Amino acid sequence: MTRRLRIVLFAPHFAEYASRLALGLARDAEVLLFLDRRNAAQECDAELMAAVRARVEVVEFGSIGRSERARALLSVVVRTTAFAPDVFHIQEQVDRLTLWVARFAARFHRLCLTVHDPRPHTGSDSVYAAENAANREIIRRVSHAFHVHGSFCRGELTGVIGIGRPVLDTPHGVLLVPGPGENVAPEPGRVLMFGRMEAYKGLECLLDAAQILADRQVAFRLVLAGRGPELSRLSGRIAGARHIELIEGFLEAPMARREIGRACFVVAPYSNATQSGVVSASFGGGRPVVASRVGGLADAVIDGVNGLLVAPSDPVLLANALEAVLRDAALRARLAEGAAASARGAFDWEHIAAQMLVFHRERLIREG
Repeated sequence: MTRRLRIVLFAPHFAEYASRLALGLARDAEVLLFLDRRNAAQECDAELMAAVRARVEVVEFGSIGRSERARALLSVVVRTTAFAPDVFHIQEQVDRLTLWVARFAARFHRLCLTVHDPRPHTGSDSVYAAENAANREIIRRVSHAFHVHGSFCRGELTGVIGIGRPVLDTPHGVLLVPGPGENVAPEPGRVLMFGRMEAYKGLECLLDAAQILADRQVAFRLVLAGRGPELSRLSGRIAGARHIELIEGFLEAPMARREIGRACFVVAPYSNATQSGVVSASFGGGRPVVASRVGGLADAVIDGVNGLLVAPSDPVLLANALEAVLRDAALRARLAEGAAASARGAFDWEHIAAQMLVFHRERLIREG
């Protein structure tokens, strides 16, 4: 009988992601999960945390200020040493605490790093990424193996770090999965774009496409839910459009699940992208995605199966795709079933965890 692996997950961010991954791994492994307390409170509702705590050892930590970070590092060292893991797995974040944890983990354990963005996003986060580039370089340098989402991200990462260390490529697991009683029927013509509205997300292109749809007298309602600088820059156009509904501000998990459910489909008109939690959340809610054929979006969205893909930054092509889904009920139903099937299959956390455990045994531990 194969011994169950012992895995530490350290999540300075991406709390829901890490919690769902921990649940998937816990079927066949012993898991110790470190979560940033504030991030977990923001992303994980009580039902999810109860499910995680029933199967996983969870330690929450603070990360604001030097004293909190020092206590967090001490907790990681003490609890990890007692746990004696086979693998230490970090969700990449370029803050100083994660740097300290990575240095400790790499010295005493086999370290795997999930890299969500092999190259920093454009937009406001790029300033923080640039200021902490040295931390990112060190964290990646000391890691023994890597985990990414999709072939595009794999290529981007190897372009940055070179070849030689093993890389696991899996889909990004589903997020914002509706709980019992949370499923709602889609509202006719309702189209959702949600998340942080940065310039690379293509909001201006979407507004142009929406105007084309309005000129064609297509019945629809475009819902913009989230926050970010593009909402401010384009506020005049948004406020003056009768076919647009704005829900401005951070979406707590219950509201995000509800808005995904109310939509017929989700739109992601990005001009560039790596992986996308928006796509994974949409599939988790059983909603297809009309997305740009860029970066990791094209790894997740299969054209004609769980969504449609269009060339980026082209309002006419985007409008044509939106109109096709809005006008064709059979197409909507087929794509929605494809999205739900993706959530049950490749994007399911237990499926992802099974691939990860094989990778850890055969590439990270045995070859190490």
